Amino acid sequence: MKRSRRRTFGGWVPLVATALSLAACSGGSAPSPPLAPSAAARSTGSEYSTKYFTTPLDLSVPSWLVPTPTEDTAQFVTFTSADDSRSVRILSPVVLYPPGSTTETPIPQDYVGYLLTQTAHGGHLTDRIDTTVDGHPATVVTARTDKPLDGSLGCPDTGISPSDCFGLQPELILRLAVIRTDHGPLLIWLRNQVSAKPDLATETQHFTELLSGVHFSARSPQAAPARAATQLDGTYTWTITEQDARMYGTASDRTSEGLARFPITFTMVLEKGNWTMQETSSSDTGSGTYEITGDRLTFHWSGTTLAFDVTKAKDGTLHLRGIAPMHPGERFIWTTKPWVKR
Repeated sequence: MKRSRRRTFGGWVPLVATALSLAACSGGSAPSPPLAPSAAARSTGSEYSTKYFTTPLDLSVPSWLVPTPTEDTAQFVTFTSADDSRSVRILSPVVLYPPGSTTETPIPQDYVGYLLTQTAHGGHLTDRIDTTVDGHPATVVTARTDKPLDGSLGCPDTGISPSDCFGLQPELILRLAVIRTDHGPLLIWLRNQVSAKPDLATETQHFTELLSGVHFSARSPQAAPARAATQLDGTYTWTITEQDARMYGTASDRTSEGLARFPITFTMVLEKGNWTMQETSSSDTGSGTYEITGDRLTFHWSGTTLAFDVTKAKDGTLHLRGIAPMHPGERFIWTTKPWVKR
């Protein structure tokens, strides 16, 4: 499951300055003044201080984002808008996968130079600004790609597959900042869907507003709390058949190519607030955290949140009902069949 985009397992499913040429984008121009939002872009927001992020930050969260992040971990923090149309990612990458590689690689010392090489693999990096963020040198670009570059931006931990890390994806437009710190590059980006045809002038101003409210703190990150067992801990399986795909699947599931993947068996492990899921049609996997509030079961991974009303039968079987907003492909995969406890 690609962390940089919303999708379900097995491939289903989640007016700026003149564009610079590659030569100009990689040139050594003098740094611009610190970014400052226009008066029109400024909006009243709220303050948030990261808890567990390895580089503690104090953020002025703009009003176009939900003020509380959906994830705050040692290497990754993310915020989304209320309508899920925008996401902001903050990543301190541990390793990455260069374009076309399936071998994780240490973070290069010249991360910006490495980032620019992605233009040779279908990436488009334009509208470069060299500036500062809270006194730290930063390079800001608009990033797109013609083809998936799984893991090309980085991973929040070692041992994660390229598809579970962050990389440029064709369906996304990113306004991306690479901030140089004593602990390596810190990446912050605003993510928009290409299909939404975002107004790039507005989105660029939104991102400028966000960066102007980023401040580095001298405090130490908190230790993540130990997770306790939950009433739903266990291993669950369910199988989706070709007939299910014909009746409940998306249009792509009902094509001859899509139907050829079925039947598919999914295996979900829930343990102390952490989950992992795999399926039989490919090596695609996913993992993250979950929480239970009453009858609501909520899954989190890399900025994606899926919430369900859940009913537990006497034999431990779980029946899930998706809570909007939810992509039809996600609803199909996660809720079509009951989860049978092993």
